[in-house]
Amino acid sequence: MAGRALLCAWLLLGLSVATAAVYVFLPQIEAQIAGLTDSEPAPGGLAEVEVEPSPAIPPITDAVPAEGQAEPEFSESDLELAGPQSAPLSDLDAGSETDTLAMPSPARPPEDLEQSPVPGPSASPEPPAEETGTLASEQPLENETSDAQVTPPPAEEQTAALPTVPEAAPPPAPAPPVVPAWQRFSRPFSPPEERPLIAIVITGLGLNGPRTLQAIEQLPPEISLSFSPYAKQTEEFMRTARAFGHEVLIDLPMEPATRDDPGTLALLTGAGPDDNLERLDLVLSRGRDYVGVVGALGSRFVGDSQALTPVLNEVARRGLLYVDNRPVDTPHAARLARSLGLPVAINDRRLDARMAATPAVDASLAQVERIARERGTAVALGQPNPTTLAFLVDWARSLPGKGLALAPVSAIANSQPVP
Repeated sequence: MAGRALLCAWLLLGLSVATAAVYVFLPQIEAQIAGLTDSEPAPGGLAEVEVEPSPAIPPITDAVPAEGQAEPEFSESDLELAGPQSAPLSDLDAGSETDTLAMPSPARPPEDLEQSPVPGPSASPEPPAEETGTLASEQPLENETSDAQVTPPPAEEQTAALPTVPEAAPPPAPAPPVVPAWQRFSRPFSPPEERPLIAIVITGLGLNGPRTLQAIEQLPPEISLSFSPYAKQTEEFMRTARAFGHEVLIDLPMEPATRDDPGTLALLTGAGPDDNLERLDLVLSRGRDYVGVVGALGSRFVGDSQALTPVLNEVARRGLLYVDNRPVDTPHAARLARSLGLPVAINDRRLDARMAATPAVDASLAQVERIARERGTAVALGQPNPTTLAFLVDWARSLPGKGLALAPVSAIANSQPVP
């Protein structure tokens, strides 16, 4: 019983003390709450407290004020509300004229500044540096103007490598000389030592197909073949002849002094230079890969230097050689061609001029052999007659025993004296 009475006494004493404390401190609590808000407490509940919004804090950036622009000023209340980004006022130098906020250093490329490790959440903040009038731990901005000039560390001297002077390039190789057609399409030939050379040219080929093929297939390849521009298959025959190893030419019909008909492509003394050059172009267009032209007839035309000169100039311009058939005893065409720089070969004998018989051909070839031994070279022209073709085959086999050699006509060009 005594214990219970003692416990009740303690409870009554505590209740009395609590009631007294409420009456003593309640006015002070109500006064403090009234100072925080002007609104009346809501009946039957706690009073709603309106918190005054904090003033706008200007963002802190790394930008440096432009020249002529004033730096923003901050009041003490702004600094208090700046939160973790503001430095405590106790860290400012009271004796400095201006208080400067600690700004983070501007970001620099990795090659210029070493990156400082960023402390984690558990890292303790670095102790404040000594008071120097500005907030420490960060270096001033590069563009920030201050009395103290920061001298950058001296850069390492680097010596630029001098460019190597290239060696002088060798001079360009000269352009290869243009090989004229009479050499480009000639039959390769190496003349034997100390042997006179004889060139045989068969003209008028193509008009008779069988005889043309006989000449191409049976005659030695050293015998040159000339084709008529009036043949229907001149280019095909030329191609076949070259395949058999022959050197090919094309006949050039010219006006004769006789009644012989030279054809519609003949060069005429009565025609102007332009007409004759046009006819010459038509003749040359009948074939290809030939070394030159062989005069056909032309006893009247070659005697007219005014008509002949433009034609020979054009032949020389095309890189061809000219075989003078000597329709007259005086070699007018050969002399004019030599004066124009045109390669020329001169006919010494016609094998079958009067008759295509074996005795006549034999006699003509005997004269050709004599001329070759006397001058070292000789040229003869023949027709594709069966007798002439057959005799030439046997005669060519006999030349090595006579100390003579057959040669393509291009090998004798410019080697004969002009009478």
